[in-house]
Amino acid sequence: MPAPKPPAFETLSLHAGQHPDPTTGSRAVPIYQTTSYVFKDTNHAANLFALKEFGNIYTRLMNPTTDVVEQRIASLEGGVGALLVSSGQAAETLAILNIAEAGSHVVASPSLYGGTFNLLKFTLPKYGIDVTFVENPNDLASWEAAVRPNTKLFFAETIANPKVEVLDIEGVAGVAHAAGVPLVVDNTFGAGGYIAQPLRAYEKTAIWTVDPKNTPYRDGVKNMRPAGYAGKLGYASAGAAADFIVVNMVAEAISGSKTPKELSELMPALEVLGK
Repeated sequence: MPAPKPPAFETLSLHAGQHPDPTTGSRAVPIYQTTSYVFKDTNHAANLFALKEFGNIYTRLMNPTTDVVEQRIASLEGGVGALLVSSGQAAETLAILNIAEAGSHVVASPSLYGGTFNLLKFTLPKYGIDVTFVENPNDLASWEAAVRPNTKLFFAETIANPKVEVLDIEGVAGVAHAAGVPLVVDNTFGAGGYIAQPLRAYEKTAIWTVDPKNTPYRDGVKNMRPAGYAGKLGYASAGAAADFIVVNMVAEAISGSKTPKELSELMPALEVLGK
C-alpha cells in the first residue's frame, strides 16, 4: 500500500496545528481569553517555570489560541515551532537582536520597506549596532566587501518593497555563510511560503515572521478570526545552526487559496502590501 501523500499547502493553511475540540466538536479554534493557568501542583509549576516541562504558564508567554497559529505557520514553512509577537517590526527587531548586540555590525540591502530601512538606519545605531547598506544588492562582491570582523548578519528582502526587485538569495546567502554569519530575509512578498520557501529551497535553519492583520490562515468561511495578532517570529530548524533566516509579512490579498498565475498577476500591486 503506497504511503499517504503529505498534506498540500492549502490543506496545511486550513488545518495545521489544530485538532477539533473533543468536548464541543468546534471546527473553529476557540479564542482563549485567559491570562493565567491552573497548575497541577507545585512540582508542575516549578517544572514549567524551569523549562523542564512544556505547558502554559502565562498568556504573555503562550496561549492555546496563538499556539495553533504558531504551529500552522511553522508547518507551512516546514519548521518546528514559532513565537507570536505584537507586530512584524517587533519580529524583525527580535530576530536581529537575538544575533547582534552593541558593538556588532550588520550588512543590509538598501532595497527595503521604509519602516525596515528606518529600523536599520536610525534605530539599531541607538543600540550600538552599526549598519552598512550595500550599493547594489545584486552585486555579490559588494556584500563581501562590506563584511567586517564584527559583522553578525546580512539583511535583505526576497522581493523588495516597493521596487519588486528579486534578490539572489542563494548567492547572497553563500557570501553570508562564507563569512560565518546568517542571512536574514524579509520574505513579505513570498506570500507566507506560497510563492517562496527559502527554508525548504535551501535546506537551512530559518527564522521568519508573518504579519496577518487580515490573516489568510483561516478556513474557507473565515471561521477563525485573527485575535488581533499582528506579527510572528517563527523558529524553523532544518540544520544544526541558524545560518539562514527568513522574515515574512503577509497581507490578505496574497493567500494560499490563489493559484501561482493569480499571484503573479498581483505582482504590480505588491508594493502596497505589508504596510
